[in-house]
This record gives sequence, C-alpha cells and structure tokens, in this order.
Amino acid sequence: MASSKKVVRKRLAKNIKTSLKILIVCEGPTESTYIEDLLGHIPNIEIVSIDGAGYGKFKNYIESNEKLYKVFLVVADLDKAQPDPQTRKTSNGYHLLNGLITYLHKLNNQNTIFLSNPDIEYWIACLIGQESYTKADLVSIGYRKGDFVNTFLRAHNGNFDTAVKLVNSDKVYYRKPKPGVNYTLQSDYLELRQSNLTELLVYIQMLNQ
Repeated sequence: MASSKKVVRKRLAKNIKTSLKILIVCEGPTESTYIEDLLGHIPNIEIVSIDGAGYGKFKNYIESNEKLYKVFLVVADLDKAQPDPQTRKTSNGYHLLNGLITYLHKLNNQNTIFLSNPDIEYWIACLIGQESYTKADLVSIGYRKGDFVNTFLRAHNGNFDTAVKLVNSDKVYYRKPKPGVNYTLQSDYLELRQSNLTELLVYIQMLNQ
C-alpha cells in the first residue's frame, strides 16, 4: 500500500492549482480517513466527514459552504437510494440522491459524486483483493469502520490498483468522466455492486491541470 500511495502522491503533486479550493465531502469517517491517507497533503484540497444521515445532509452542508470552495467532490454510499426490498417501490433516498446530483451539477459542472454500492466496504473489499466480500466478511477478518480502516488495509495489503482491477466500475448508476461535462444516470445498474472511486485520482488530476 505504501509504494502505491507514493506514486499517487507524486502524480497528484504536479501542476496543483492552489487557487482552486476543493472540498471532498465524505459520508463518514471511514471514507474521510481512507482518502486522507491515500492523497496525503495536497494544498488545495480539504476533506471532511458529515457522519452519515443521508443525501439531504450533504446538500445542506454544501449549501452552507458554497462561498468557501470552488469545487465539491462527494463520497457516499448507494444503499439509501435502493428500492424497498419488499414492495420494490422507489425510496425517498433515491429522490434525495438525484436531487443532490442535480444540485451539484447546477452549482458547478466541475462538481461530482463518487458512489459505492452497497457501501464503502465494497471498495474496501476490492482494495484487499476480495471483491465478493460483504461487510460481515470483512468484520470476520478484523475490519472496523472509522479511523481503523487504514490499519486494516495495511495488514491486508490493501492497494488502490488492486481495487481498480477488481471493482465493477463499468456498470454504474452515475458516471461523469471528467470535469465540465454532463453526467449520465443508468437506473438499470442502481442495485449492482459498484464503485466509481476508481476515477477519483484521475478526476482530481484533471481539476488541477
């Protein structure tokens, strides 16, 4: 994991636009802790956790900080957007997520969202080469949410490049390949295990070019 992070940081350190203030807004401390460790210190990027509570809280938080940052990158789970497992009715979370996506794009078309389904633990499983693992499987080998995530990843040789190779990043609900372009939504893929965190580093690179 260490050697991979050195490559990541060297790559991202080039041509940083320090005037472009970027805030990465994470659903919880697991995401924020992992991303802080992955990126290291990049002068124009700050990372915060809003400690869960759904897509509406993301929108409220960003609205209250609109004037402080130029670009907002959201890191969230897709579980709250899933249909009711019994009735198959569309959830309120689905509408809130789509509202958040629309708001982000209207605010600045450089903004984007990174979604993992059912949760960040799918990405964690891919990092350690076990893409079929559930959260329960990870817990059974010592995983704990929050600040412990990087200790767990080091113990299990977690690696960004490993996740890129294993994760489903093709059949995803939300896709936005680069800043400044329109996004697409594929409702047929909403319930699949997926993550577009594979694009995080490249997206940050493009913002800072």
